[in-house]
Amino acid sequence: MVKIALCCAVRAATVGTNGLFICTNGVDGQYAEGREWLYDVACLQYADEEFPFPLARGYMAAECEWGREQSVFDDFQKLLVARADVRIMVFDGTCIGDDKFVVMESLIQGYRHTQTGDSYLLAAWSGNEFEYHVIRT
Repeated sequence: MVKIALCCAVRAATVGTNGLFICTNGVDGQYAEGREWLYDVACLQYADEEFPFPLARGYMAAECEWGREQSVFDDFQKLLVARADVRIMVFDGTCIGDDKFVVMESLIQGYRHTQTGDSYLLAAWSGNEFEYHVIRT
């Protein structure tokens, strides 16, 4: 359900964008054009509207993790290397302490290739609702 919601949100935000491909696994073809590509969900633009070459832009990279704390932070670190307009992390916040967003922000600050303007949207499931946090460098 999270992957479908991400695909729908990206599609709505990029209406009219030529060469756009949303890539993910386990989602019906009406929501995504391609299979998983590096990230659980990726929104990519190709210069000549011909998949798969040449890649022109990464609009979004997302990771979704419902495992234990180490698995969440491992997947989050994948987003550090993503060159995308926005990076999204959706995860089970019940398996991580209250300082989860502080830890993620320190990982971003410690990554040597973080650039001014990098954006991260974080959504932690608390057991009955999502807690959201935005980090912009």
